[in-house]
Amino acid sequence: MMLLFKDHSGIETVLNIMLIRFGIIAAIVVVVVIVLFAIALWLRRHGALGKATRHAAPLARKAAVARARTTRGRSDLMSSGLSLLATTLERSAESRDSESLDGETHDSETRNSHRDGDSA
Repeated sequence: MMLLFKDHSGIETVLNIMLIRFGIIAAIVVVVVIVLFAIALWLRRHGALGKATRHAAPLARKAAVARARTTRGRSDLMSSGLSLLATTLERSAESRDSESLDGETHDSETRNSHRDGDSA
């Protein structure tokens, strides 16, 4: 195997550039995750998280399909991640809807039992 560089300073330069590039990408990923977490927390406090997840799930599903189409059928990490995100959002929206329906049923049963107890 023939080395492209006669001395080690050229290899060190390439490795340093690759390390810096990795650090920049990692920093961007961390910032994006923190921003998304802050947005989710803000939506949850304002009671709009359920509505946002119901809107985001179809968008993530369409993005996964479009990404898979542009990669010519090859599965890649991005389309797999988007598909997983869409599935998770759909399941959480469904469970939140079923919990809210159960809560409404429970609340109406509690109101009816209090009403029956008051009239007796």
